[in-house]
Amino acid sequence: MANIQSRRLMPTPSNYAREHLHYVQEIGTLTSQSPHISTRNNIHSFLFMIVISGSGFFTYKGHRIEIKKGDCVFIDCEHQYAHESSENDPWTLTWVHFYGKKIKDVMSYYYSLNLPIHFHPSDLSVIQSTLDSLYHVVEQPDALSEITANKYLTDIITYAFSENRRDFDFVTIQDKLQQIREYLLTNYSKKISLDDIAQSFFISKYHLSREYKKHFGKGQLVVDCCGTKKEICEKGFSLAEEFGFTFVGGHPMAGRQFSGYKYSSGKLFKDATMAL
Repeated sequence: MANIQSRRLMPTPSNYAREHLHYVQEIGTLTSQSPHISTRNNIHSFLFMIVISGSGFFTYKGHRIEIKKGDCVFIDCEHQYAHESSENDPWTLTWVHFYGKKIKDVMSYYYSLNLPIHFHPSDLSVIQSTLDSLYHVVEQPDALSEITANKYLTDIITYAFSENRRDFDFVTIQDKLQQIREYLLTNYSKKISLDDIAQSFFISKYHLSREYKKHFGKGQLVVDCCGTKKEICEKGFSLAEEFGFTFVGGHPMAGRQFSGYKYSSGKLFKDATMAL
């Protein structure tokens, strides 16, 4: 059984804070003396976490990354995530879970700029001091504590944007679109939606749709050559509208009296007429 030492606070926000402010849901520090795994999913919350010492692994949307001393993580907890302390180098973490009515919009903008959920700041002291101050505000509440907490949470969000601004300068939207295009070409046979791609590549689906059309929409032609038409064409025209390419339903004038993979032939379409 994992040996863990932790301290945490879980304040109850006022109705005013729920309606108008960013508010703390949970804040604390955890030290693990042995391997420790924590998994959570479908939480209406955002997490900002710092690895104070040690190392381990963080899994988010199926992507597993190694994180170490000085690393920060900034995520939407609606999606499943897990963090696992290293066996040989157990860690100390400090974190805050928070929420607010406008946070979703802020996070969508964060993703639209291609900013990362995991980063290693050049100077950790500023953000660590902010989290320490926020903890003390929550620990000793007064008439202005929720207003002060809102200020510190805004500082944390601003820090994530500003610290990663240099990454935005180098990781362009063209780079991200090329990664998405290569993913689509590799996984074309799978069932993929715009929402799936947006979540996997940490980008707003509206921004993705608009930019993908702008960069790849012109001159991209997809032709269906299946004998079964309705389902293929419905999906094809829908994807074409989302991603900005041209879809054309086709029908090869060739076939066999049997169906199924075992009757397939690589020469079936040879010298056959194709109707578009």
